[in-house]
Amino acid sequence: MTTLSVIVPVPGAVEDSQASLQQLQQVFSKKVDTCEILPVVYSGTLDCAQLLLKGLESATGSYILTWNTRVTGIENCFDQLWNRRREADVIIASRCVPGHSLTTHLRWPAFNRFVSGLLDMGVHDLTSSVRLYRRDVLHNLHFLSMDRSALIKILVHAYADGWKVIEVPLYCGACQLQNCLEENTLSREHLRVLWKLWNLRNSIQCADYDARAYNWTFDKAKLSPTWVGMKMNLYN
Repeated sequence: MTTLSVIVPVPGAVEDSQASLQQLQQVFSKKVDTCEILPVVYSGTLDCAQLLLKGLESATGSYILTWNTRVTGIENCFDQLWNRRREADVIIASRCVPGHSLTTHLRWPAFNRFVSGLLDMGVHDLTSSVRLYRRDVLHNLHFLSMDRSALIKILVHAYADGWKVIEVPLYCGACQLQNCLEENTLSREHLRVLWKLWNLRNSIQCADYDARAYNWTFDKAKLSPTWVGMKMNLYN
């Protein structure tokens, strides 16, 4: 099996991006035993869900990297992802970690902070398209409808299935990096999806349901002496 499959969105014909694809092949081949570059052509709006599904049809790698050709500092960015592959199952190249220099795009942190808080996820950048997945995480994508919230859905279902998700800062001159979502603003479409995802995150189907319930109880106990007394009486 191939070590790494890299899914790369390509606008227009593949031939027009041949130089960029060859550069990626050279960089990644130095870092992994075997690597395949899978260009997926798109036109018009960049649809992450559709591109990911198309790329997975021919991907054979143990790890799946979704890339963005607008990322500069390719080697540095990839090292940050690849060197931590044994620490988690999904690794996100994040534009929203604390202290990030990418301060001009204020709507990124605001949107992601709201959604992350709503869904109780320890991830700052839910909408970054540059990610490294362990292949098993993407074994079942029936939930991945073709809409702008696909990237958020993947993370919520990863949490629900018990996979570990971490972030690494995207310190690689990536100020030109554009998110797969055309805009990070709440729309009616997002609100409908977020309601369903919120219900999933707070259901017993989520792998971390018990842990989150315990943490919620513990946090509440720290804030309320009365609550502590009530809990102690239940066990006496």
